[in-house]
Amino acid sequence: MYNALNNTEHMDDSLITITTIEDAIYIGYKNDISFIINSELNLYEHQSSVNPNMPVRGLIYFAELYKGYIDQNNLLIYNERLVKLPFPRYVVFYNGTEEQPEEQELRLSDAFVQVPEGEGLKDTAGTEADKTNKPSVEVVVQLLNINYGCNQELMEKCQKLMEYSRFITLVRMKSDTLTKEYKKEMKSINKKEIFAEAVALAIDEAIRDNVLKDILSKNMAEVTDMLLTEFDEKAYIEGVKKQSYEEGEASGKARGEDKLARLVVELKKRGRVEDIAKVTDEGERERLYREFNI
Repeated sequence: MYNALNNTEHMDDSLITITTIEDAIYIGYKNDISFIINSELNLYEHQSSVNPNMPVRGLIYFAELYKGYIDQNNLLIYNERLVKLPFPRYVVFYNGTEEQPEEQELRLSDAFVQVPEGEGLKDTAGTEADKTNKPSVEVVVQLLNINYGCNQELMEKCQKLMEYSRFITLVRMKSDTLTKEYKKEMKSINKKEIFAEAVALAIDEAIRDNVLKDILSKNMAEVTDMLLTEFDEKAYIEGVKKQSYEEGEASGKARGEDKLARLVVELKKRGRVEDIAKVTDEGERERLYREFNI
């Protein structure tokens, strides 16, 4: 993958130093893989959704990775001599179902609150200092769409990535086909069971067609578990979103009802009973009188 991204031809595994943060409890986050090669600190992530906060996460990851590098190499950052650090590269591979460009950049600076003019830093004379509007800290994420048919040049350079892209597409096709079949046959089967069956069928077909054959043959259970875990995570996130929306909608409705009740009470206090009919209908008035004892 590194060779494909950087047009290199490294073949010696000993050149790679794995720096992946394995202990998630250490900082509360865990990246997919990070490694040092050719004086570069590479952080690779895989995502099925585009999260605008990936640069923020990258900032946290890199801070911890550089801290570990400095400690392991006994670098003296408080001395006057400049400490040399490996060059950072942050790449996220996206294969979600939402339409995304083949390549895009996400920047940490997009998250920064811009200071309004006139509220900037002051110099020693009390006048506003000259600003360049450039942040002191920046993280740039290279987001690559690896859905089948995207980034063909990269895919041709990395056969495993091409096969992975084909395999995920195959899983989705099997899932869609099964869903339609069961719907047509009016069979009551939940989405996870359909997805699990789709994964099994996709694995069999992929092995038969020599797509990720070595990986799928040896690690069929692990691959299945990984995909089902991702399915559960998506379902959970979608469920949380739906619940939050419903709670927000219910809360908004309740606030609206409370506001209407307060208005009716105020009108009654002022003796403007005739105006109540202007802001409510008969059904609303009956409910307000019943629920709020107005």
